[in-house]
Amino acid sequence: MRAAKICRKPACPHVRPCPEPGHEPKAWEGSNRRSRLPPGWDKIRRRILERDPICSICGNALSTVCDHKVAGDDHSDTNLQGICSDCNKAKSSQEGQAARQSAAGR
Repeated sequence: MRAAKICRKPACPHVRPCPEPGHEPKAWEGSNRRSRLPPGWDKIRRRILERDPICSICGNALSTVCDHKVAGDDHSDTNLQGICSDCNKAKSSQEGQAARQSAAGR
C-alpha cells in the first residue's frame, strides 16, 4: 500500500486530494509548458474550441481541451484540435508511455 501524500499547501494537515478549496495542485505543476505557449494562447484556445465543438477524436463529447495533434511547439491551427477530457487523458497517457519506452531503449 502506498503512503498517503500530504497536501501541497504549507501547514495543511490533510492528505491529497485535499478537501480545502484552492489546495488542489495546478494541472501543469512542475511543467514548463505554459511558458512555451505563444502570446494570446487563451484566444487561440477559445477559437479552436469554437471551431471544434465536438471532440475530434471520439466524435461524441464536447471539446474542452485544445490539443496539439503532434506534440511540441507547433501552435498552428492545423496542428490544434478540440478534444474531450477523456480523450485527452488517454492520448496523454499513450504519449507518456511512448516517451518512457523511448527513453528506456536509449
